[in-house]
Amino acid sequence: MNHIGRYSRGLVALTVSLIITMPSGPVRADESEFRNYINVDYTLLKADHNSWHLSLKPYYIIENRFRGGQLVYEQWTMGLKMSLLPWLSVQSYYTPREQMYAGKPRVNKDVAGSDLLINPSFGRFQLLSRQANEWRITERYYRYRNLIGITYKTPVKWLSLDADEEIRIDSDQPRINQNDLGGGLQFGLKKSMSIKLFYDLEAKRRHLPEWQYVQYLGLAIGAHL
Repeated sequence: MNHIGRYSRGLVALTVSLIITMPSGPVRADESEFRNYINVDYTLLKADHNSWHLSLKPYYIIENRFRGGQLVYEQWTMGLKMSLLPWLSVQSYYTPREQMYAGKPRVNKDVAGSDLLINPSFGRFQLLSRQANEWRITERYYRYRNLIGITYKTPVKWLSLDADEEIRIDSDQPRINQNDLGGGLQFGLKKSMSIKLFYDLEAKRRHLPEWQYVQYLGLAIGAHL
């Protein structure tokens, strides 16, 4: 277990350093959005043996984005998540999406990806490291995503606080093209349902000479069957 402890201490240090290196002054957002998510997962298989924890969960996620009350983006994710240990899991997914921003032609894109998730818990804290690899099928490039996050389970049983940061690097432009920093509140209404309210500042510069910022409020509803 010592190697898990060393990894976790490194993960905490990296989380803190990433948050510190974000812009310290106020950032003017170029656009504002509201985003909502509906996440449904189903436990198809579950087996525990000593330290092993095996589970298999198909899942489905719908995401909608709005600007000025108008729907500008929609995507559907279909995936399969397999947990190997209580703190280790992998997942694969396919995501078709549609963009319909004002003044721009309607665009359809397809993405396929796989993630490695490491999320050890220490008391009321849970850390998350997600290493994602995506193939942008329509645009024909590879994207690497690295998310670091931390969750605090408050003494109020149904309330958790979390913060995370994610960077994204594209194969056809080998640099950080997107950096997201956010945080929120998660309410566990019951074991089979959760609601999360969050704020995110998204910085991106793919095919752009400088960073552009989108701030958004989000609502995520989860159903766990």
